[in-house]
Amino acid sequence: MLVALIVLFLIAGGLSSIFVSSSITTWYAFVKKPFFAPPNFLFAPVWTILYILLAVFYWRLDKIYDKSKDKNLIKKLKGVFILQMVLNFMWTPVFFGLRSILGGLVVILALDLLVVKMILMSRKIDKKCFYISLVYLLWLLYATSLNLGIFILN
Repeated sequence: MLVALIVLFLIAGGLSSIFVSSSITTWYAFVKKPFFAPPNFLFAPVWTILYILLAVFYWRLDKIYDKSKDKNLIKKLKGVFILQMVLNFMWTPVFFGLRSILGGLVVILALDLLVVKMILMSRKIDKKCFYISLVYLLWLLYATSLNLGIFILN
């Protein structure tokens, strides 16, 4: 089950790269970026690691569900998780596909809020899920500041 989830998450993340490839050289290359913007080649490995961690997060929820006293909280957390993944996958087509810096900022801010909710919920359920959420939020906050910096500069 874990391997299948990892493959699914990586495929879904990879599909979003369809929106990135043409925009990187034709649009994003000419967008003004803040001084802390990383080189483009770093994004793929970071997101690969994050998608693997997110697959582990979801797998752990399934794994602990039968043993949990609060199945309702796990169901709600799964719902929040799925919703934040939808926003996660939406960001790339909005930012790169539509070339909407503001739209990307709106999506990522909503994503940040959902991940904070995920953190608060997961700390009651599973420490490993909690720590995975924190790592994810740290990257998202960096990505959010990068998106905001690009918005301000352009």
